[in-house]
Amino acid sequence: MKSVIKKIIYKLKLKNLLFPIYRYFIINPSMKKRIKDYNLYNKELLLVVDDILSKTGYSYWLNYGTLLGAYRDKQFIASDNDLDIGMFLEYHDEVKNLLIKGGLNLFSIMEFPDFGFVEYRFEYKNTFIDINFYTIDITSNLLITYDGNFIDNIDYSEKYKKHEILVEKVENPYSGFSKYLFLGRFFLIPSNVDDYLTANYGENFLEPIKGNFDYHNVALNLTCYSREESIGYFTRYF
Repeated sequence: MKSVIKKIIYKLKLKNLLFPIYRYFIINPSMKKRIKDYNLYNKELLLVVDDILSKTGYSYWLNYGTLLGAYRDKQFIASDNDLDIGMFLEYHDEVKNLLIKGGLNLFSIMEFPDFGFVEYRFEYKNTFIDINFYTIDITSNLLITYDGNFIDNIDYSEKYKKHEILVEKVENPYSGFSKYLFLGRFFLIPSNVDDYLTANYGENFLEPIKGNFDYHNVALNLTCYSREESIGYFTRYF
């Protein structure tokens, strides 16, 4: 029934008009299950990734909501729905193959051809981990990556087809990395973690947000490009 409703809404381009129905029948149930699975398997997934990357010598750091939860709450954020890590861009090809060989499913790739960046999402037991890849601007001491936003009325659930996404540049203050104890293991986090989280979540990042959260309402480090300025691509594989 859900799939039928979804096809009709997309085919008739009624997603915005019928958003309350769309949200009730499609978004809410699937997101609730995703959050439930996330809370069941987030630790297992992070440790699986850590085992794979640590054994092969690829450095990574806790990022976005995973970093915020580890630093602020000393645990995962229960209302979150995926894990986040950061890595350097030069590793992206090798890391993709390593994680696939390690038993993770490549769920999707975001590509930003104007800037030469990618972002990967992997799936494990219906739990997801996003890998943002970064470069360092040594003149301004910034860690730079690119992220994507979905465009209304595009069905991103379609597999093996590139769909356009909007592009945004993310700049984080950089001063190296430090080891941080979390889940009984040491993980890398930004040495300037307070400044890093302020850039991503605003000056009140230590105060949990109640209700709906939109990263764009609090982040201080974004440059959003119009469709005419730059376009990226999203491809789903799993």
